[in-house]
Amino acid sequence: MAFTAERWGNAAVVCRAMENRPGLVVDQQFGLFETWTHAHVFALRLNEGMDIDPREARQIVTSSVLAMACALDEARPEMLKMALHEDSSASPELEP
Repeated sequence: MAFTAERWGNAAVVCRAMENRPGLVVDQQFGLFETWTHAHVFALRLNEGMDIDPREARQIVTSSVLAMACALDEARPEMLKMALHEDSSASPELEP
């Protein structure tokens, strides 16, 4: 597990990443930060406290983001099929 900072509207949050698990999870216990830089410094300190160096943290976060991209890519055909089905059932049938 590693922590990273992400933008959240006009603020920033600290997110948790698990290696090879899809997606980042906002860790609400740390609240909002005024800037991404503040959240980033906080995430770095959390990682240091768990003896995770910045390179390892980056690897864990990247793994989590890539796992999410793969999960979305795998889900895309099914999502497209569902969207096409909804479109065809919502459009009126033409009479010959």
